[in-house]
Amino acid sequence: MEGIGEEHECHVVLLAGPPASGKSTLGRAIESRLGYKHFDIGTHIRQNMPPDADLEDFAFSSVEHILRTETHVLLNGFPKYLGGLPLLTRRFHWVHLEFCLWLHVADVDVLVRRASARHSCGERPEDDKANFQTRLRIYEEETIPTISKLSCPVMKIDADMPKESVEASAMEAWKVAELQIGYKTRGSGSRERRDAEEADFEIVVCLSSGEERLRPLLPARAKVRTLRKMLVDDGETEFDLKLYLGDREVLDNEIFCYMDGFTVGCTIVMVRHEKPPPSRPSPTQSHRERDDYPICFTGDSLACIFDSRSGKDMLIELSKVKVGDLIRSAPGKGKDSYCRVRRVWAHHWAKKVQIFEVAAGCRLTPGHPVLHNGRWRKSEDCCRGEWRVEEFVYQLEAEGHVDIALVGGVQCALLGCYCGSDFGWNVFTRKTVKCSSPCQKCDKAYMPGLDFSPSNLPKHMLPPTSFEPY
Repeated sequence: MEGIGEEHECHVVLLAGPPASGKSTLGRAIESRLGYKHFDIGTHIRQNMPPDADLEDFAFSSVEHILRTETHVLLNGFPKYLGGLPLLTRRFHWVHLEFCLWLHVADVDVLVRRASARHSCGERPEDDKANFQTRLRIYEEETIPTISKLSCPVMKIDADMPKESVEASAMEAWKVAELQIGYKTRGSGSRERRDAEEADFEIVVCLSSGEERLRPLLPARAKVRTLRKMLVDDGETEFDLKLYLGDREVLDNEIFCYMDGFTVGCTIVMVRHEKPPPSRPSPTQSHRERDDYPICFTGDSLACIFDSRSGKDMLIELSKVKVGDLIRSAPGKGKDSYCRVRRVWAHHWAKKVQIFEVAAGCRLTPGHPVLHNGRWRKSEDCCRGEWRVEEFVYQLEAEGHVDIALVGGVQCALLGCYCGSDFGWNVFTRKTVKCSSPCQKCDKAYMPGLDFSPSNLPKHMLPPTSFEPY
C-alpha cells in the first residue's frame, strides 16, 4: 500500500451496536446529511472478500485503506473485537478518533424479529436464526467490552424507536459530542469556526480546596450545562454540584464567553452539597402546593419542523418554534405526519425545576406525558431527572386535534391531548384556539380566555379536577 503524506489526517466517528439495530440505515442517513464517508465493514466483507482470504487480515487492510484515502469517516462495525482497537489508537497515527455513536436496543426480541424479517425477504440470506444468535453472542462478549475501552466520548442512542426518531436522536447526540470535543462539523465534512467566539479554550475545574478536578477543552460559546454533564460523566453523581466563577454561582444556561468576569484560562470552583432526601407530599396537598411547576418542554428541546424552502425536515429548538410552523407529530411521510402550530406558550420561570431527559433533545418537566411503548407515561416514569434553572419553559397548541409533537424523536403530548385514564380529562386537555370549521370536539375542548401560564392557572382547575370528555 502506498505511503501516506505527512499532511494527511482522518477524523473518525465510530458507529456501534448489536446486529439488526439499524447501524447501516443510520450510517447512510449521516453520510447524506453530514458528508462523512460511511464505511460498513460487514457489508464490505460480504461483498468483496475473496473465498480464500483471512477474515482478520482482510478487515484490517480494508479499514486501513479507507482511512488512508478519506478525511472524514463514519466507521460502522469496527472494531468488533478488542484486537482491532490498537489500529485506531496507536498504529494509524494519522487517525483522530472523535467519538462513538452506540445504538442500544433494550429488548433482544426486537432484534430477533428484525433479523428474521431481513432473512425472510432475502436481504440477509446467510443470517438464519442460529447464525444471528452467534453474532449476538459475539457482540455481547467481545464488542461491548471493546466499546468500554474507548477513550473517546460514547453517545448512547435508544434504537427501539422508528428510524426517523433514531436519526433525530443521533443528530442531537452528534451535536452534544461535538461540544464535548470542541468543534463544529459542516455538512461538507470540513470543520470551520462560525466566528471568533467559538475558539476552543481550556477551563480548569477545581474543588474549593484548590485540588484540580477536571481540565476540559470547550468552545467559548458552550453552555455551563455542558461542563456539568462532563463532571457527571466523570463520576460526580452523589452530590448537588454548584459551580462558581469568583464568588458568583453560575447557572446551567449561561454561556461562558458572555459571563461577567469570564476570561480564557479562568478557574471554575466546584462545590459539592449533600442532596436532601426527597420529600413525600401529603395526599391532602393541592397540585400547586405539591409541585409548583408547569408541564412543559425546555427551550433547548428539539422539535422536527418542515422547512418549505428545502422540502425537508429540520431540527430546531423549542424556543425558536413560531406560530404557523409545521411540526412533525409522528414518524412517517405525508401531510398527516404534521400539524400546524397555532399558539406558543412561553412561560417565564427563572428558577430551578426538575428536568427529565427522556431522549437526546427531549427534555421535559415532571408530569409531561410521553408515548412510551404504546402507552402514555409521565416523564419521571421514563428516566432519572436533574435539577436545572430554566429561564423559560414552553408548551404548544396545534391546529385541529392531533395534539402530539415529535420532540427529540419522542412523541409528546401538546395542549389538548387526552392521554388516557392515568391522566384523565384534566385542564391540559382543553384548548384556547378553535378549529377553523365547526367541530364537535371544540364545543367541549375550547375554553376561551384560559391562560396556561402556571402563575395564572386557577387552583380549582388543576388536577385532580376533571372536565367533560370529547
